[in-house]
Amino acid sequence: MKRKYLGKFLGGMIVLTIILISSAQVLAKPVGISIGPVKIFLTIEKGEIGDSSVTAINPNDFPIEVITEVDDFVPAAVPGDITFIPKYEGVTSLVDWLKIEKAIFSLGPKERKEVPFKIEVPEDAGAGGHYAAISFKAVPKEVEGTALQISGRVGVLVMVAVPGEVIQTGEIAEFKGPKIVSRGPIEIAILFRNTGTTHYQPEGTIEITNLLGKKTSLEVPKQVVFPQGSKNLKAVWDVKYLFGRYTAKLNLADGEGNIHMAILNFWVFPWQEVLGLFVIVSILVFVGRIIRKKFKIVIAKR
Repeated sequence: MKRKYLGKFLGGMIVLTIILISSAQVLAKPVGISIGPVKIFLTIEKGEIGDSSVTAINPNDFPIEVITEVDDFVPAAVPGDITFIPKYEGVTSLVDWLKIEKAIFSLGPKERKEVPFKIEVPEDAGAGGHYAAISFKAVPKEVEGTALQISGRVGVLVMVAVPGEVIQTGEIAEFKGPKIVSRGPIEIAILFRNTGTTHYQPEGTIEITNLLGKKTSLEVPKQVVFPQGSKNLKAVWDVKYLFGRYTAKLNLADGEGNIHMAILNFWVFPWQEVLGLFVIVSILVFVGRIIRKKFKIVIAKR
């Protein structure tokens, strides 16, 4: 009798555990939203109006409500990062110029929608770069029998260049690579600092020369660098087998066309291959000596 009740108790506990796990999975169901593009570049004259749009996508199988917000941002101390800044009273910025047609809207299951916005640049706007982020937050509508999580914010960076007397200077803060490696690929890192007043993409190449004078050219990846900000740029020489001393020369142009140069040297010594070759040669020499010794013994016996 006790065994019978024990079996029922264990069976009930197993069923209850399965139900609780299933319920937890339902309760933990996340709410997502996708947007594109993630960066928008515009050039708008003073006193003019520019327009663009963002595509919002509901990847869920239930309807959601989307809330948009606009915040100013500036480059952070960490290269490549940004920092959101509060709105200062009496100071106009891109947040004031940017108007979203529908700040709050709904999306059905799997629906996508274009979200247009306009930017009205005032006559007294300062020349140079102005920056803001449009964030999108998905709030689930009621779904029967399911508790849903509110999603985090996803955003698009809006970068507006206002023509005028701007400065697009820059400098190479770091140019570094490996001192010695056994094989490729070779990764070369560049830290570029924008010392100007607007954003731009530095352009350039890295010329790599070996001991025999043979040259290889690598293009520096094009990435936007914000004013008074820095950016890590990486170029990869995707060659596996190399040997000897190499010189890498960087030629990088800022937004005004000024060429900035830097040089580094590195060595490639494939010690694994050399060690393997040494072992093979040693074995061949050893085997050769044994064969030669036995051959001499056979001749001597004859």
